[in-house]
Amino acid sequence: MYKIFLFLSIIFILENTHSYAQNNNKSNLIILNSTTHVAINKNSIAYIEDKKSTFTIENIENIFKNTSFKTLKKANANFYQTYSSYWFRFEVKADEVNSKIDWLLKIDYALLDFIDFYYQDENKTWQVKKTGDAYPFAQREINDKAFLFKIPVYDTKVHTFYVRIKTNSVLQAPFSFEKSDEYFKNVLGEELFLATLYGVFFTLILYNLFLYFVLRDRLYILYIFFMITTTFLLSGIIGHNAQYLFYNNPFLAEITIIPISCLFFYTMVLFTQYYLHLKKYAKTIYYILEGFKYITLIDIVFYLITFETIIANRIMHIFVLVGLLTLTFISFYAWYKKIPYSFYFAISFIFPIVSTIIYLLKLVNILPHIYLTTHASRIGFAMQGLFFSFALANKYKKIKNELIESQKNQNEKLETKVKERTQEIDGLNQELLAQNEELYQSQEEILAQREAIEFKNKELEFQNTKINSSINAALLIQQAILPPQTKKEQLLKKYFDIYLPKDTVSGDFYWINEMDNQLYIAVIDCTGHGVSGAFMTMIANSLLDKIVNIWKINQPSVILETLHQQVRATLRQNETNNTNGMDLSLIKIERQENNKNKITFAGAKNGLYYKDVKKNEIEFLVGTRKGIGGFQNENISFEEIILTLEDKSLLYFSTDGFIDQNNELRRKIGNKVFIEFLNICSTKNMQQQKEFLLDKLNTHIQNTTQRDDICVIGVEL
Repeated sequence: MYKIFLFLSIIFILENTHSYAQNNNKSNLIILNSTTHVAINKNSIAYIEDKKSTFTIENIENIFKNTSFKTLKKANANFYQTYSSYWFRFEVKADEVNSKIDWLLKIDYALLDFIDFYYQDENKTWQVKKTGDAYPFAQREINDKAFLFKIPVYDTKVHTFYVRIKTNSVLQAPFSFEKSDEYFKNVLGEELFLATLYGVFFTLILYNLFLYFVLRDRLYILYIFFMITTTFLLSGIIGHNAQYLFYNNPFLAEITIIPISCLFFYTMVLFTQYYLHLKKYAKTIYYILEGFKYITLIDIVFYLITFETIIANRIMHIFVLVGLLTLTFISFYAWYKKIPYSFYFAISFIFPIVSTIIYLLKLVNILPHIYLTTHASRIGFAMQGLFFSFALANKYKKIKNELIESQKNQNEKLETKVKERTQEIDGLNQELLAQNEELYQSQEEILAQREAIEFKNKELEFQNTKINSSINAALLIQQAILPPQTKKEQLLKKYFDIYLPKDTVSGDFYWINEMDNQLYIAVIDCTGHGVSGAFMTMIANSLLDKIVNIWKINQPSVILETLHQQVRATLRQNETNNTNGMDLSLIKIERQENNKNKITFAGAKNGLYYKDVKKNEIEFLVGTRKGIGGFQNENISFEEIILTLEDKSLLYFSTDGFIDQNNELRRKIGNKVFIEFLNICSTKNMQQQKEFLLDKLNTHIQNTTQRDDICVIGVEL
């Protein structure tokens, strides 16, 4: 978890690790004395930045002599993330006794790619030991999670050493000198401590995995994933992933740090969202956390595509740090707002915060370097995982108690209801006895009522016969207003008509008239169907005859406007608020020279389909978005569209009954499919076109019923 708080640690120890003083080419000597752990004093280690990574051991001494260098104020060098290499120089001297002791240089940070340790042998020839995550683990001089180098001290003279470090991760190097025998004693205790810590993590994972299989609550799965990512992240930062999991490829230990850090934070956010039911209790906070999750996933994808470690690391550091502080605030906010089961959950976030502060105080040498301070952040997250587990157990316990209490209350209510029902049943039994006597008396009344009902049924049958007779008579009247066969053959020549009322009589009809060598064709869809629609067809037919034949109005747009006003006047719609009306398509055909025909179209919420003999596609003219009758937008005028078509061109009229007909899946035919039908059948003769459209309609309407009146007219000029 050290990386999660890296920005905070940098800010906190900025003065101690990044405020390096300019030095006049002098650094303090490191004395190997009788202690087991040599403290590195201020200015003991000098360093130079190699921005292009071109310096070599052959010229580094001259660079240090001729270039002003800086020295570390603390033993822990921290340059955060950088593309540069850094060279460190330190001088060591041992007394006569300590020169015979094996001393180790320890760099206790596992995520460094390249470390070159330069020393002079007894012949004053420079030698180098290379290690780091970029090399197989077996290449390390000492098999340990930290980077260790044996310090060759041959006599009591001053010995100069150089260390070159380059890495894609955070460049920090905690330098220390220790006696080898004492170090291996201490590291054994540390490994036992870390093994115990891992044991705590694995125990929590296995215990909650068992609870998941028992309770089948997804919160336990989220908790398990959180603990797995936490364990993997801790072992990666400590160095155990490189030592045990990626022994031959330790660079994988560093590569996996960014994805696993993001997944650790992602699972923590997801666990928080579901545990606190934020989508129910605090939707704004829930969606803020959704943003954090998406950013971490984007960072993973960016890293896996580009392997740009520095940028991905910075994104991860910022959002994980901000996100963790946000989660801490949210958990205590949830406790303050008394969101259920939030107490242990809020307490769990105290441990990583406190442990990180302890770790930082250790870095600046305010607290001693012991197991507790060195591994404070790991202990903190172990405690957080433990308290997460307590929170889950506490939640389950409270839910169980609530269910038991609820069941107890339900049982008490049921007992009360049973007593009440028993008393009611006793009362009902008494009532039943009284009602039985009444039933015997009512039986004779029922027989009498039965005879009366049979008489009423006969009356209803008689009335039904009369109604059907009336409707059939209305059908004959309506059929009388439709153009007769002889008139259609005389005026239209080649045509087809599909006329299918939903009920016996229809609200759809078509009207054909000829006046002054001008042919008028209209297809009208009146409000409603059945008897109400049929009445409107009578009114519409009568008004159209009057407007064209008597009033001699021959302009389609004016005909529609006059029809609109006459319908409103006839039905007194201003007084009665009656809104009945109609949609229609109207054309006027005027014969011209050279086998051409002038078509003038006007539509009231209905269009005209046509196929020019010179073209292969059906085209559609849209009518004006204004109906006939009812309360319309009087600012809209009916528009006219004029076409010139040659003989053998095709015209098609249709009400919305065919187009809006649904199948058993409630899917309509639709205007687009209807045009496709017309394109297919337009090459056939008129009778074949009719049969084709009827076949398509019957196929579509299978296993359902006709929903509206249907009227389709096709005419060949």
